[in-house]
Amino acid sequence: MNLFSIFEKLIHKVNKYSAEKILLDCVDFKILAMPLDKNFTILVQGPIFRNNFKFFSGIICEYLKVVGEKRIIVSATSMTPQCIDFLKEKNIRFVVKKPKSSGPHNIFYQASSVLSGLNFCTDEECIVKVRNDQFIQRWDFIDAYKAQVEDGKVFAVGFSFIDPAYHIGDMVHWCKKELMEKIWNNVADRKNIEHMHSIYQGAFPATCNTWAKNDLPPEIYIGISLSETFMSLDLSLDNYYRLIREKLILCSNYDVGLQWAKHNAVLDFHRVWTSGYRPTINHIKWLQISRSNKYEK
Repeated sequence: MNLFSIFEKLIHKVNKYSAEKILLDCVDFKILAMPLDKNFTILVQGPIFRNNFKFFSGIICEYLKVVGEKRIIVSATSMTPQCIDFLKEKNIRFVVKKPKSSGPHNIFYQASSVLSGLNFCTDEECIVKVRNDQFIQRWDFIDAYKAQVEDGKVFAVGFSFIDPAYHIGDMVHWCKKELMEKIWNNVADRKNIEHMHSIYQGAFPATCNTWAKNDLPPEIYIGISLSETFMSLDLSLDNYYRLIREKLILCSNYDVGLQWAKHNAVLDFHRVWTSGYRPTINHIKWLQISRSNKYEK
């Protein structure tokens, strides 16, 4: 059992007040950089329970400073009466919908909350999907990458270049509504997930064998879905690099000032996470790929 698992078990054992205090003390609720262009919608998704309401309400109050209530949508698989009253008071649109099955690592829950929230959006909107257990401090990435997103690329936070391949983070996604619907519809169905697993196992058997019960993490299913959306299900390292170069904008959690309460609480957890979350390594590798002609068509 790793340190993070021990910490999670400890959180569940302490009382409600202590658990909330730990989460709130680990995050600095402060927007560090505002976007100049505010023509986008923030979709906040994930379950909301009693012991994370204060954290959730804290990030919502900060996001209201970024775009205002008409540009925020909250979509959850579960929500407390206290949360419902709070959102009504703030005039924020919300929806609660829970699928029958959670899927591998709750991916069906996540897909359901994303797709339900998108029903509020027009086809022309660009959506920034964020999780309700994380807080984004820097929003100047909007101005930096707006033109590329409007041109059809997908912005994502958290990734791995080599091992595991097709590991694209599910923490922050920013793209046009049509693209986001395709990406998350692909992982909302069990048959699709099983088919993706089979294809990935054929392409990267060694990676599959490293995961318990051959159960892939949701980030890999997201990566495969992106490949299916933009290219094909012909998975290879070369095609993965081509997907990265031509269709994605990949950033680390530091680039958006991502605060993750339960991970910050354990030795600044996302500093010692996988290679996909060490920006120095990734940025060097990214420069090598982006400046190379090897993966051009």
